[in-house]
Amino acid sequence: MKKLFTLSFILLICFAAYAKPQLPAKPAARKAEDFRFITKIKQNHLSGIEKIKEFRNSFRLLGQYEHYWSGENYDTAARYDYIYNDTYSTDYFQKITSIFIGDGFALSTRETFFKDEASRDTLVLWQYSDFDTGNWVDYYRSKMRYDSHGNQILDLFEFWDEVASSWITTWGSKMDYVYDANGNMLSMSLTEYYGDDIWIPWLRVLYEYDSNNLNTSLIDQFWDDNEDKWVNDWREDYEYTGGGWSQVHYSFWDEDTEIWMLSGRAIDITWLNFEEFKWLTVRLQEYQGKNWVNAERGTATYNAHTNPTSTLWEVWESNDWIPYYRDSIVYDEFQNILLEKYEFWNGVEWIIEYGERFSYTYDSQNNMIAYTIDSWDWETNDWMKVLKMDQWFETLTSTSDPLTSQISMYPNPAKDFITIEHKMPSSTSVANIFIVDITGRMLLNLPFKPDATIQRVDISTLTPGVYILYLHSSNEIFSKKIIKK
Repeated sequence: MKKLFTLSFILLICFAAYAKPQLPAKPAARKAEDFRFITKIKQNHLSGIEKIKEFRNSFRLLGQYEHYWSGENYDTAARYDYIYNDTYSTDYFQKITSIFIGDGFALSTRETFFKDEASRDTLVLWQYSDFDTGNWVDYYRSKMRYDSHGNQILDLFEFWDEVASSWITTWGSKMDYVYDANGNMLSMSLTEYYGDDIWIPWLRVLYEYDSNNLNTSLIDQFWDDNEDKWVNDWREDYEYTGGGWSQVHYSFWDEDTEIWMLSGRAIDITWLNFEEFKWLTVRLQEYQGKNWVNAERGTATYNAHTNPTSTLWEVWESNDWIPYYRDSIVYDEFQNILLEKYEFWNGVEWIIEYGERFSYTYDSQNNMIAYTIDSWDWETNDWMKVLKMDQWFETLTSTSDPLTSQISMYPNPAKDFITIEHKMPSSTSVANIFIVDITGRMLLNLPFKPDATIQRVDISTLTPGVYILYLHSSNEIFSKKIIKK
């Protein structure tokens, strides 16, 4: 389930002025360090963990009210409505944002998600509501593509240029992979978009395996623009015990001697679950001269649901282990986080560096109907109210999409036109007909006419192949695979 992110105050102010929403900031480029053991093991335990699990039992989220703390009260800021593509899915097709102005809400933005047959996002379209016409206007979109192994090979961001009437690429990443006959990844290279249709290599990671298909080493390289070649940077070598890493040796590349120089190692590694990278203990040492010297050690704990509850890091000083950093996490019975704190040791006591506190309200069906978020305030050394969300749900059903029995489409395969015949009342709220290719690329976006029982769709401009037609009616989605001859 997608995480439900809140809008920033700045973005809400822009919406209130009926301006276009701000373009998302370019994400930080993936660095070689992101793939290193020494980096991953020092990341906080919440990486990739869903803090608030929204959905319970046979219900799905329909909407939310967002309120920000003003100092005296929670002031209403926005409303979110979630549209699904059938009556039984918990993965929404659209998210509609309305901002609170005066005594009511005004439509602001709409996000539409297109997926492939593996339920992966292939296209996310953002639109804003035109205040004068009330129409949804294209603003920006992101496109994702995947290889046959399920790894993402494209992450592209484009905005709609109204003057040129075309999509303009602003940033993006391409990932290229090489696999062996056993499906093991031998290399991953990353290329970044720099404008004017220029793609520049950025990072490459090489992997080696033993006869048991266990990854035994990692080498990351960076692209040297001057030499126009890949240059070694960092190397890790792995030893296994009981199916998980027991030791990791890491080295850096010396450009002068062009050899790998041993830098450090991780030993005493124990695991709760190696596949999920849930480690229990680790000791880090530096290679000084010909000796190994203690540097740091870490200890992690988990609850009965294998969710992380604490991490303690200590540094080796004066022949003793001295604590310097810890995090702690507390959950409720549904494994939603109640408290998370990150603290450092100042030599006398633990000082909170960052913290968030959550409270939840559940209905009789254990659906979360409200939650609040407080943040730790450095200045007052106390908790500060930040956000409150109210939510409402609907019951899921196992029936198929009712539109299927109301719509027929022919001929299929077709060469020039496809006819859509329906039995829906003229009052039915229908937005558009979308036609996408099998990679999720949207090729046609046409208005649908619910007052006409028969509508022809011109597909003559499409190249021969397989496509998917989507028809959106209220909170239902009709989809059909079509073949263009």
